[in-house]
Order: sequence, then C-alpha cells, then structure tokens
Amino acid sequence: KDKKISSNSNDFTVLIFGDFFGHKLLPEVDLKYCNSSKPIKIIRSNTFKHFDIVIIHFTEIKKFVNLYRKYGKFNKETMVIFSLESPANMHIDVDLDVLQKIFVLQTSSYYKSSSIPARYGHFINKKNNSLKNIIIADDFKARKNSCLAIISNCNFKYNIRLEYIKELKKYYDVDLYGHCNNKRISMEERLQLFKKYKYFLSFENSVCQEYTTEKLILPLRYGMIPIVMNPPGDKNELLFPNSYINVFEFKSPDHLALRLKNISDDYQEYKKFFNWKKEYTLQAGRYLVDRCSIVNYASNKGNLNGKNDETLFKLTDKSLCYTSESLKKILLPHV
Repeated sequence: KDKKISSNSNDFTVLIFGDFFGHKLLPEVDLKYCNSSKPIKIIRSNTFKHFDIVIIHFTEIKKFVNLYRKYGKFNKETMVIFSLESPANMHIDVDLDVLQKIFVLQTSSYYKSSSIPARYGHFINKKNNSLKNIIIADDFKARKNSCLAIISNCNFKYNIRLEYIKELKKYYDVDLYGHCNNKRISMEERLQLFKKYKYFLSFENSVCQEYTTEKLILPLRYGMIPIVMNPPGDKNELLFPNSYINVFEFKSPDHLALRLKNISDDYQEYKKFFNWKKEYTLQAGRYLVDRCSIVNYASNKGNLNGKNDETLFKLTDKSLCYTSESLKKILLPHV
C-alpha cells in the first residue's frame, strides 16, 4: 500500500521507490520533524508514481526504468541512487550513460561527495572534555588480550581477510566467529563478546577507498580498538586519527602481533587509542541518513543546475578496490 505524507497535489514530490534488500528504504525520513522552504510530499511505493525526485536502491533501478518508459514524463527528473555496497559488490543492470540521458543522477552513499551522505556514524565535538580513565583502566585489566573477528562472507575474491587471520593466529590469539568458522552467534551474543576483547578485526569484504561499515563503528562504540584493512591515506571520516590500527602499516602479520602485544602490556599505550573521547563523542545512530536530509535536499534542488553527482561513477568503479592478488603482495609477502 502506498504511504503519503502531505496531500496537496501541487507539492514537490519525493518518491521513495521499492525496498532495501527486503527492508524499508530510508525509514528515518519523516516530514513532521523537518522544516522546508517549499511544500513537499513524500510517497513510498512499489509501483510507478509521478515524482520530482525518486530515491531508489540500486537493485531496483531496472524495474523502475521499465515502468518509467511506460508511464514517465521524460522531463529529466532527478534520480537518487542509494547504495552502501563497495564497488566490488556493485552491479547496476542499466547502463549509467543511458540512465543519465533520462534523469539527473545523484547518489546517497558512504562517499563524502554524495549528494545525500549515508553513514553508520560520525564524530562530533563535545562540551564535557573529560576522559573517564577509571573505566579505561578497568577495561585494560578485564578485557582479553585477544582479537575478536566475526565473518560470514567466506569466499569473496576481493579480500584476503581469512588468510590474513590464519597467519595472525600463529603469532597472536584470535577468536573467529560467524559462518566462516561454523560459529554462528546471535546479536545478543555478539554484544556480549564486544565487552570482552581488547581488539576487533574490522576487516570488510573488500578493500576500497572510503568503504567502511558497522564493522568499524561497533568496536569504537563498545570500547574495543578496531584493526582495519583500509587503503593507506583513506579519507573516510570514520577512520578517526589514533583510534584504530591499520594492517597496511605493518610488513606482515607477525609485525602486527608484536605491536598488539606491546599495547596489551602497556596501559599508557592502550589509553592513547581512547584519547579522542576527551573532545569527541561517537554518534552511531539507528539510521543511516539524517532524517531531514532528504527534505533539505528536495528544498534546495534548484541549486543542482541539472548536473550529475560527481560520485556517480565511483559507485561501480572497481579500480577503487584492491584485488586479492595485490593485497597478498602487500600484506602477506611471505605466504
């Protein structure tokens, strides 16, 4: 059933089409919390409705374009493509060059350059610049000198995370959960584990510029030190300075293990990874986009001048990702 917010047929119309892997797409969007410089109507639908802006998950584009060819006005309306996948996982069934002849194309993604950024969290300055050293000291004593990893996507060709973990385990303790180790766990069990370890292996299913998921947010939120496999110089704002360890900074897993042992044995070294908490707090909300960002975007649409989003072709650009072969040469040179 179609759901509408506002009823005036003259309103500027935002169509949120289809779903997000079986879930409601952008459930956070709600006009009642937002101010707008123009009357705006938001419609959610799985069928075609006339619109000024359509927001759509990339898996629904082909279906929508087929409907548009039958019922559309061909007035060069705006399409916002929503994606949280890395380019290694992205496949759009419609040629983007063809698509941009029909629509003004914009994006909502983890890229900072997206028209509507979608992110798992962000850091903000806080007024109370205190650091609870007692809690950090207690964690240092109570948490296991081990790495926690939870991985269920086992055979993806754009990563070497399981091979890296296998090597690391020769030199440092790693507890691996998830489908890849026949240790499936519930979310409740997962949250309990987050309280027990000093380190979390935040290895994504692919190593691409700016690409991170909740695998980075969760350890920061629950007091672990994330160990990432992210490109050197990555500009992802969630890679907050001195809050994580990047395996790219070590010649091999045994060198990383030496660093982990050093941190585990030295409280002052361990504490450095939490100094960001003196001046910043991590906002890791329930939703991926600010609830009013869609409304603000629609209100300011006139400023776009019909130009496509510069992020558009990044969505599917596999050159922004490392291959497993290149990762092995860099991170596992002796294996």
